[in-house]
Amino acid sequence: MSDIRRIRFVYKSIMVLLCGLWRVTVETALVIEPDLQLRNGIIHIIDKVLIPPTASILDRLQEGNFSIFIGLLNQTSPNLLKLLGDSTKTFTVFAPSDEALNSTMPPGMLQRLVLDPEMLYKVAARHILPAFVVSSTLELHLTYSYKAVSEELITITKENSDALTVARLAEVLSGDVLATNGVLHEISRMIQF
Repeated sequence: MSDIRRIRFVYKSIMVLLCGLWRVTVETALVIEPDLQLRNGIIHIIDKVLIPPTASILDRLQEGNFSIFIGLLNQTSPNLLKLLGDSTKTFTVFAPSDEALNSTMPPGMLQRLVLDPEMLYKVAARHILPAFVVSSTLELHLTYSYKAVSEELITITKENSDALTVARLAEVLSGDVLATNGVLHEISRMIQF
């Protein structure tokens, strides 16, 4: 993975990522024909229409069914919910819905996390990457490693054109939800080690 280079340009809420293997994206759109020379400039043809996001990651979490996850983030020290409120930084958040947490967590585990602040921070911080990761930047059948806020490496595998797996167990149920300060992916369970 050391040969993958990421360069990020931000201009009027359009984020461009240049990844290894020459995959170029603008937000979640893949550039399918780059560098077309015209008399008055250069254009790049992309595979979808861009609609700039208007809501932050916090807004997206509050719009969805993520109240348990939001509550856990709010109880961490340092406070991860406040971190996600920083509009000057870019994040990728893998958030389990309330339904996913209730159906996959062992009985009493959420209460144990709340009673152990160090463990709560470590587990919750695994769900936040200080980077912009969307499915269109990932190649099929490859596994990528990203450093989470917890300083642990989190793996992301693109299983097929529609399926991502995080940390080998959590499936992305709804991905690439753009926000003004990054992207949100709904996952099927907590990321645990």
